[in-house]
Order: sequence, then C-alpha cells, then structure tokens
Amino acid sequence: MEEKHISVPESQADVDAAARYEIKRYPPPLFEIFKPAKAFFVIGAIAAGACVFIDRADYPRIFGLAVTVMTVAVSAAFVAAYFCVTNILCPICMRKCQSSFLPNGNHSAICTHCMTEWDTGLGTD
Repeated sequence: MEEKHISVPESQADVDAAARYEIKRYPPPLFEIFKPAKAFFVIGAIAAGACVFIDRADYPRIFGLAVTVMTVAVSAAFVAAYFCVTNILCPICMRKCQSSFLPNGNHSAICTHCMTEWDTGLGTD
C-alpha cells in the first residue's frame, strides 16, 4: 500500500500543488548522494590535522598554507553538499527533481514526470 501525500514544493513553477504524488524512498544510500563532497571533507580533515602538528612559530608559512587549504576545502565541501541536495535526479527517468519537504520534516525531491515524491531521508526523521 503506497502512501499518498499532497506536497507543496519550494518552487510552484512547474508543479501543480494539488497533484498527488506517490511517496517512495530514494534508492541510493545517503552517502552516495554526498559522494562529490567527501573528497573535500577528507582534504579539509588532513589540512586540519596538519595544523595541529605544525608548530605555528617555527613554520608560519606552512601553517598558514594548511589553514588556507582547510578553509577552502571545507567551504567547497559545504557548497558541493548543497549542490548535491538541491540537484537530485529521479532514479527512474533521470530528470532533475524539485525540492520539497515531507510532513515529517525530511527533505524530498518531486519528479513531475513520474508523479513520484522521493523521500531522501535527509532531515529530522
């Protein structure tokens, strides 16, 4: 028995707010959605570790470089994570979905072509 739900997306441009969408769990695991951001988080963590072990007084240039790399990498990771969440593709038709939120607080992605609302599992649930 599939759950039906009236969803109100963030962008009303192409989505009829009164349409009923079938709610399904987004098939790829959560870590697959954030795959592009993982590399930046790892680089940022390595740079943060370097900051801890490099003495600021003895190696000021290397310390400054490590802090800069850490800041840029972590910022890029957050930008990549935001891009991944806002540009989710429908696993059925591979079209870009529109963002919305389910009543339980989870972020969802609406595919108007397939009439499906994908529960990404990201959120308060």
